[in-house]
Amino acid sequence: MLQAGNDVLSVFPPKTITLRDGATVHLRSPEVSDAAGMLEYIDEVRRDCDGIMLSPEDELPTLEWERDWVRRRREGDGVQIFAEDEAGRQIALCGIEPGKMARLRHAGSVGISIRKPWRGRGLGTALMQELIAWAEANERLAVLSLGVFEDNPRARHVYERCGFEANGRSRWHAFREGRYVDEIIMTRWVGTGAPPV
Repeated sequence: MLQAGNDVLSVFPPKTITLRDGATVHLRSPEVSDAAGMLEYIDEVRRDCDGIMLSPEDELPTLEWERDWVRRRREGDGVQIFAEDEAGRQIALCGIEPGKMARLRHAGSVGISIRKPWRGRGLGTALMQELIAWAEANERLAVLSLGVFEDNPRARHVYERCGFEANGRSRWHAFREGRYVDEIIMTRWVGTGAPPV
């Protein structure tokens, strides 16, 4: 488990942010007691979002699996950020998972999903900024990477505004709605100093 001073980096400290439309959002690390709500969130997002890999045809994890997933993430080297509205309803989930093998520990894989009513309101940008700040405070990480479907220009624009650059393409990466979709690979340097040439 990574630490910065006395803080455990895998546990995101609770924080409240205000979006550009004035909405208040609470950020924190998920807890094991959130597992049932997270499954409900995952089920809704996979039904209304073509931008994530999980689809309505895929089986949802069990409640015990989800509890274990939260437990492992709280004790691991990555971070998960859970966003809630004023009523305490989960509206977004994002995180960074560092590579497990020695040659990949410098690289963090980024994932993000947001409930439909909260898209286009600046929440995605705010969450990406939190993840980047977390990664920059993590001495092991030097680069962040993510994949975005080629037909999701809105998400790609958010990532570009946050400093990610497209540098690869995975052809025919997903099969969705009767056609193959490419995935654009994007990365952002978060290490100390300038990136290597």
